[in-house]
Amino acid sequence: MSESAQPNDVFQAGYDACMRGQSYLTHPEGQNRDEWLRGFSQASDDYAKKYAPAKKLTPEEAWQDLIETSDVTSPAEYPNHALITFEQLREYMASV
Repeated sequence: MSESAQPNDVFQAGYDACMRGQSYLTHPEGQNRDEWLRGFSQASDDYAKKYAPAKKLTPEEAWQDLIETSDVTSPAEYPNHALITFEQLREYMASV
């Protein structure tokens, strides 16, 4: 990261204000305003990335993912079936 990209005190103050739940309307006036708002905006983006709900798979997507990524076999007489153990299902469900 370049020296100019390092957060300064004004940026950090904006970032901290956002994380404390403070309104963006509390920003300072003058030349520090944009830097403070940049910090506030970055904190908002970071928070959204961390706490956004994960995309839920449809049953079809989950099934396809499970049978493609694990050691699943099918009996010769039922080629469209997949044999999975309870442990395989438990491990898969814990990972998604």
